[in-house]
Amino acid sequence: MLSKISSMLDAVADSLEAKGLIKEAFEIDKIADEFDSISKNHLNPKSEKGYVFSSYWKTWNRLLGKTYNGSYAEINLTPINAHRLDEWSPYQKTQIEPIIIRLHGTGIGRIEKELPKNIENNMVENIGPDLTNRLLTENFASKIDWDLLASTMRGGGVPLNSVLKKS
Repeated sequence: MLSKISSMLDAVADSLEAKGLIKEAFEIDKIADEFDSISKNHLNPKSEKGYVFSSYWKTWNRLLGKTYNGSYAEINLTPINAHRLDEWSPYQKTQIEPIIIRLHGTGIGRIEKELPKNIENNMVENIGPDLTNRLLTENFASKIDWDLLASTMRGGGVPLNSVLKKS
């Protein structure tokens, strides 16, 4: 279905280009490419691993491959409404540092196998390569006290350090 939408958008872009509306054709082409990418990269919503885009908050989050009482565990990768900004404000960076974890119980949104490269690049520019690498690769799930997380959970999530297992 998504690839069909992509093909239809490509036809619209071609029609606009033929009419000399190059800028508009280019914008429609970008949207078609996004639909094409989604159709090739989309996971089954029941999958627990990957990256999720919240169309409501305009955020990217990493699913930790763990469910708890039916909720998905995820960590913030981008601040609210900053998905297209080159530079994040100091306040927006506090939505990423410290590492924020949440149990997501509502509709999960669009799940992808891979984080779009432009999002990863944006993370590197705003929070540095070390934290970006940690957020994208570290096995956080094995370090979390899941009962503690569930009992301290607030809507926006909690700092990872506050729900780590005691050694």
